[in-house]
Amino acid sequence: MSAGIQMLSSWATSNVEEVASTGPGIRFFQLYVYKDRNVVIQLVRRAERAGFKAIALTVDTPRLGRREADIKNRFILPSNLSLKNFDVLDLETMDRTNDSGLTSYVAGQIDRSLSWKVGSDR
Repeated sequence: MSAGIQMLSSWATSNVEEVASTGPGIRFFQLYVYKDRNVVIQLVRRAERAGFKAIALTVDTPRLGRREADIKNRFILPSNLSLKNFDVLDLETMDRTNDSGLTSYVAGQIDRSLSWKVGSDR
């Protein structure tokens, strides 16, 4: 039986090294582009070293949708979980004290200038 293809989000609660150690398979890395390009470079290099075969660039995040279920359920990332790919990086800490913590964190870190427009006329 083949191992199949797996996509791992930059914001997963397992990091690229942990996932790569689970055995064979084709793995893609879903990349959210941070304002700090140094963070982006580090994430891509780690994914490459871990054997990931493609990068799926996510550009829609600067326009986060209204997450009705998260609002209704007052979703907060549980304290025993973290965005594991960022544990080794020196980043702004996510506010876990309210239900908008993850949304606020994302809004503050993500490069909002990304778009599908080509050229310099953004």
